[in-house]
Amino acid sequence: MRPEEKLQKSKEKLENLSEQAMVTARRVGEMELILYNIARENEILKDALQLLHEKLDAVITLQNRGLPLIDSNINEAVVEMKENSLKERVNEMLSQGAIKPVDVVGEDSLIVSRELSKEGKVENPRLQFLVGRLIDELKSKFVGKKVGDLIQGEDNKLDIEIMEVYDLVPKSLGKLDAENELPLEQNNQDS
Repeated sequence: MRPEEKLQKSKEKLENLSEQAMVTARRVGEMELILYNIARENEILKDALQLLHEKLDAVITLQNRGLPLIDSNINEAVVEMKENSLKERVNEMLSQGAIKPVDVVGEDSLIVSRELSKEGKVENPRLQFLVGRLIDELKSKFVGKKVGDLIQGEDNKLDIEIMEVYDLVPKSLGKLDAENELPLEQNNQDS
């Protein structure tokens, strides 16, 4: 075989390999998208199962109390259970010495609050968060406030009443494991 023919065959093989690489890259991209969608759907399913578990626990609680199984009672029971769970986490951190009660909100305080409508109706009985994780604009609304203070919601947003304030105890932070991280989720009645 002449050198020109060898060169031509090599070019054809190289073009073929390049085309195969492009097809493979496209397939990998498609597979990544499929995996992303599966992961997203898995999270949705996990959330749905958690909600189902919470509602089942609420139904059992209502049955034990002899109350009717209607949506409003079930939702109230779910909210109550979530609220109690958040309270237990704070109490556990207190007993471990990871937090201590304080009078004034600081830059890194843990705030336990509740959300109120403009009419004063409790819309969310318990909301817990670290001030340090807020954006500066929001952080400035809380730092320096005390238990009982009300943070006015802007426009049609809910007001936030500060019910408890805690500071982290640095020496105890090492005691907290992944399951006992600071409870920052909120408890909504829209369950």
